[in-house]
Amino acid sequence: MTFDAWLERHNYTELPRCSDPAQAWNTCADVSILLRLLRDIGYAEHLKLRSFAAWLARRSAHLVPLTNVPITRCLDTADAYGAGLATEAELRKAHYYASLIVRGIHESGHASVAFEAANAVCHACGFAWRGSDRLALSAITAAAQAAEEARRALHIDCLPPGAQWWRNRSDVWAREAAAQVAELRRRIPWAEIEPLFAAALATA
Repeated sequence: MTFDAWLERHNYTELPRCSDPAQAWNTCADVSILLRLLRDIGYAEHLKLRSFAAWLARRSAHLVPLTNVPITRCLDTADAYGAGLATEAELRKAHYYASLIVRGIHESGHASVAFEAANAVCHACGFAWRGSDRLALSAITAAAQAAEEARRALHIDCLPPGAQWWRNRSDVWAREAAAQVAELRRRIPWAEIEPLFAAALATA
């Protein structure tokens, strides 16, 4: 199957049709689409994806108010899990504490920027679903959600009071989107996933 036909079969309406998967991977400007591509070709290096999710959330973690359980400790656990140095139980514990921070911010009425930044950490520490294929899927989900929340937090933080974030796209939004894409490509270069694309097209 050709790559453009594969894109159509998988409903990639946001990605311009092209015949070269390398071009798509190296030029796409949306990290969520790149993560979806990884999911659909069966990318299984879930620890790399977990480490990426922690990196994403750390970009906006400084916007979370100080609490009894510093948000950075939750991220440190997510980092350690991505490096193979923490257990699933420790990741679940970090997710629990991050969710308490999110709840506390919501109940205290802090600005939405803090809520979004804390949510990014909570997603980065999201559960690692059991099973080899589900481990990768849960890691991709964690990264996609952390990317969205972190980007939104940094964007809202630079807007004037009262501005509606969904109606105003700041330079920060674009810069963060570009940084996320560049970091994912650095961590997972085309050469690593080229065989997976070839296999996906051959068996489609």
